[in-house]
Amino acid sequence: MKPSVSRRGALVAALVLCAGCGGGQRPTKELRPLEERRARALIEEAMLENGVRPARPRQLTLRSGQPFSEDMAIEGSRYGVAYVTVPEAEKVSGSIPAYNPDDQELKLVRGQSGEVVLVLYEQNYRYDAGATHSTNAVTAERTLKRDVTDYLLHVVKPDKVK
Repeated sequence: MKPSVSRRGALVAALVLCAGCGGGQRPTKELRPLEERRARALIEEAMLENGVRPARPRQLTLRSGQPFSEDMAIEGSRYGVAYVTVPEAEKVSGSIPAYNPDDQELKLVRGQSGEVVLVLYEQNYRYDAGATHSTNAVTAERTLKRDVTDYLLHVVKPDKVK
């Protein structure tokens, strides 16, 4: 009988040890922003879907005197869109509104020559590239297109910024 008790004890000990094996590690969550090239393509798609023609990006000077690049201009207008990466935001820090994850309003900046540019911070368009897939790339892409569409419908088409 003693051998079976010790086998049973060993089995119980092994089960207790194994119970902690797989559940201790959580799936990784790795948030990654949309690549700038993909963001430009989505900006262009949103423009075309809303009846405006994309144009080559402009290099402009902000009212602060800081140079700034937009990723897509709107043909025949003073409006444009900039997808701003973290390094780009650092370069123009103080000249554009600071990124605030709690602020849901679209941010606009003005150039010295009257340009009006929608600023899209890459941090707002992140997706989970890790194991949890809590937010997928399609959701981030839809959010970016929605923001561009809102800008086009509520600012550009009615030409609200004077």
